Amino acid sequence: LELADFDIPQTLDHGDLWPSNVLVGESGSAIIDWEDARIGHPFFSLVPLFVGVHGDVTDSHLRQLRRRAQSAYLPAFTEFGSADELERAYDLAQPLALAELAVRYWRQPSSTVELHPWMRTLVPYLLKMLLDEFSYPADLQQQQ
Repeated sequence: LELADFDIPQTLDHGDLWPSNVLVGESGSAIIDWEDARIGHPFFSLVPLFVGVHGDVTDSHLRQLRRRAQSAYLPAFTEFGSADELERAYDLAQPLALAELAVRYWRQPSSTVELHPWMRTLVPYLLKMLLDEFSYPADLQQQQ
């Protein structure tokens, strides 16, 4: 409920922003696969990117990537709160976004899961990530 108290409007959300849907090349970059686009909280948008690189980087590197992305992303929302308020809202949104992503993939039709077998392990992976990363008080998390 605390996240809802912030005056941050819902926005267009890609809904499927995995690293494989971000193309970067010499001539520019593009975000592809917009079929899951929706209106939602803007601070949920980046979670699939972080989940997608979670197993490829160390925990400390992942935290650093998250903070760098947050520093680049939040200034677009300064009309909706102070830097401290936006950081708090962003931090509140991250575990909710992981849980929402888990629910969304849990609801996938079995025919879709058969085509994409990696989806079978995604929900437990997301829930483990949620518990591992967001079950400690913030001051203990930073000490790890």
